[in-house]
Amino acid sequence: MIELRGSELVFRFPEVHDDAVLRIAFQRTLRIPDDGHIFALPPGLGEFPLRHVDDFASTVPASWTAHGGVMMPMYQAEAMWVLFRGRYPFAVKVSTGKIDAVTGQALQQGLARGPQNYLRA
Repeated sequence: MIELRGSELVFRFPEVHDDAVLRIAFQRTLRIPDDGHIFALPPGLGEFPLRHVDDFASTVPASWTAHGGVMMPMYQAEAMWVLFRGRYPFAVKVSTGKIDAVTGQALQQGLARGPQNYLRA
């Protein structure tokens, strides 16, 4: 079961275990240079708000309401990092469009170890 709680997505899997709950929040942050260097995680500047697409049915494209879900208002120049919280182990795949955000390759079904295409949360 997936629900929107404030600005968090909450995934519950009671059929697996009572503790199988994963919370995901999107933190507004500072942009870091795209210069190939590794930087420490920038500070969180508060969570981006998440909203039900259906609540904006009169102002969003019809294809959005047909698909449903949630949306996050964000300016193109803004940056974010994703916060995963839970007490139960999860494998999470992250993609944007049809690109795997972990490997940078085309999104594939299932989990892979080489290269690893998932995050442990």
